Amino acid sequence: MIKATLGAIALAALAGCGRKIVVGEEQIPGLSPAAAAAVEKHYSGMLWTKTERERARGMVIHEVEFRRGGKEVEVEVAPDGTIMEIKTKVSLADLPEAVAAVITAKAGGRKILEIEKKETLAVPRLVKLESPLAFYEAGAIKHLWYRKLKVRPDGTIFGKSKGKSSALPAAAAEALKKAFPDATFDKIEREREGRARLHEVKLSRPGREIEVKLAPDGTVVDVETEVGVADLPEAAAEVVRGFARLAIMLKLEKKEVFARTAPVRLPKPGVVYEAEIRKSFRRKRQIQVSPDGKVVKDTDG
Repeated sequence: MIKATLGAIALAALAGCGRKIVVGEEQIPGLSPAAAAAVEKHYSGMLWTKTERERARGMVIHEVEFRRGGKEVEVEVAPDGTIMEIKTKVSLADLPEAVAAVITAKAGGRKILEIEKKETLAVPRLVKLESPLAFYEAGAIKHLWYRKLKVRPDGTIFGKSKGKSSALPAAAAEALKKAFPDATFDKIEREREGRARLHEVKLSRPGREIEVKLAPDGTVVDVETEVGVADLPEAAAEVVRGFARLAIMLKLEKKEVFARTAPVRLPKPGVVYEAEIRKSFRRKRQIQVSPDGKVVKDTDG
């Protein structure tokens, strides 16, 4: 259950300041309004112990920890209030008989350090947006410093991992040919955003470079196109000109986002039991067992 996460230090400091917050009686810090409402609905009366915010599986997730009656519970909730996963610390006596038998056998007399029941209620999936999001991205060098800017068409300023070369799946190749029939393929790279496997394809058109990110099934996630200042809406162009004043403009791109990773609720929660076993002073073994006693994962192979 212990996990290094972004933003954990600041929020953990809140948890360690001696405050005791009972869910439903006081607002939990660090949560979006929808996430706070979901937590209050399902965990009212429990004692809050910690909140962490991380970017995992291609999306932002809040991890909230509670305690009640000697039980520790960790809940993953999306900013829109979707409960993604629930982890509950349990004992050997709490397990289904088939699960307890497997874990006991795998432990082989060694100490069982921890057992968790893990329920997966929703998983991240790429979801097409009703209308594409568009913004412009500029990069410039000023006084030997590289600066980056993102600006929306209305002039509002707001705030890429590379993988191995890969052949493009047929559906993705067909989608590209349909969308960019006159472009030349320059480079294909594969990457992962959470559980989603994506392809980044660099294309060339006369005087323009285009980078397309898409899923193996042909879903276009986003498109980056090289543009000039003259191609921008006037409000955005004014901001970019100010940003690049007395600087060397290195790049200017238009980015259109057509799909994003979002939580998708499962028709039936997936349940697995995870046990951590002490093998030696320095080594641990983790196993995951389904409710019917099938070993899903074993770090010993």
